[in-house]
Amino acid sequence: MLKKLCMISLLTVNILYLNAASTNNHQNASYKNINKICTKIPNKDKEYILLNKIKNYQNKNNQEMVEKQKNKLSAYSNTAPAPILAQYHQKGQFYKLMLIKVMGAGGCKKAIETENKALLLPNMDTNPCPGYWPRVVDEETKMTEYVASKGLLCSKLQKIMVKAKDGDKPIPAYLTDSFNGTLKEKGIFVCDKKEAQRNNAWQSQLFSSKQEREKIENWDEILSDLVTDVAKLVFFNLPTSGDSLNAAVIAHGDYHHIRYFGFDYTSKSGLIEIPEPLKINNLQIKQDAKDKAQKAFEAIIECTFFSEYQNSLCVPSEGLKLINQLWKAYENKIYKEILILSKETNNNSCIIA
Repeated sequence: MLKKLCMISLLTVNILYLNAASTNNHQNASYKNINKICTKIPNKDKEYILLNKIKNYQNKNNQEMVEKQKNKLSAYSNTAPAPILAQYHQKGQFYKLMLIKVMGAGGCKKAIETENKALLLPNMDTNPCPGYWPRVVDEETKMTEYVASKGLLCSKLQKIMVKAKDGDKPIPAYLTDSFNGTLKEKGIFVCDKKEAQRNNAWQSQLFSSKQEREKIENWDEILSDLVTDVAKLVFFNLPTSGDSLNAAVIAHGDYHHIRYFGFDYTSKSGLIEIPEPLKINNLQIKQDAKDKAQKAFEAIIECTFFSEYQNSLCVPSEGLKLINQLWKAYENKIYKEILILSKETNNNSCIIA
């Protein structure tokens, strides 16, 4: 009897193992099929390489090679969009979603331009079978909802399910506003820190002359919202390192504001949780919180200074000097905002850590 029970248990374990293996194989095939489609559409990084080749041949006055590279670029950029299937509501119908171009890729995500949105998929160039991906989608969605609830600008995400073709097991993904599409049309020009040296949505200058730029008082209106944003980043203990700390220039006619713009909070290697607000005692802000505020303030402004100084390689020393001068001019305003937030949330029992 005992031998029979052991045999039944062993058989059950084997069946469960085979079912799990079958599910994993099915899931891995879904990821691979989607990745195949992504390789069929243009990639912005490859376009950038071709553009650089054109510039190099122009500098060498080699018109024949310039024309050859331009023809390559035209043919590559005009590659036809490729379809995948997307489900926008739970248990809803799947619709065709046209993938146009790979806009960028990081350690775990790949951003793809669609008809009017950006689609975020796992970067399967670095990990063909990304088991971390469902967690990343859930965490990114929750974090951006939390950031938006604090009155900060960030990507608005729509969680969806996608698959390459009928019969595949769908995988999670998310849609967001395109930096060079929907957001630009709204007057929100995002400066992605990873793309700060090229291809940012904001390509203009805030000031027409060096003299106007270096008058600190001329920055009051431009930085008024950023003062509040940085105070919230510090007080609500939001990430100020990694890829999530980015800038946006809000532009409507002659109205310009620099603001924080958050996205890309998650990674494949670590869990993230909604943070607890910091706490203050005796109206004292400790040095590590001040350091965090300075780092965030300066990094956000620096994202916009590549275009301000019309330099695609780096922000010049005079620009870095100005950023530091702006910090000294506005740091006390930021500390005051932090204390106001503390008072409003009745967090007066502990010390900022």
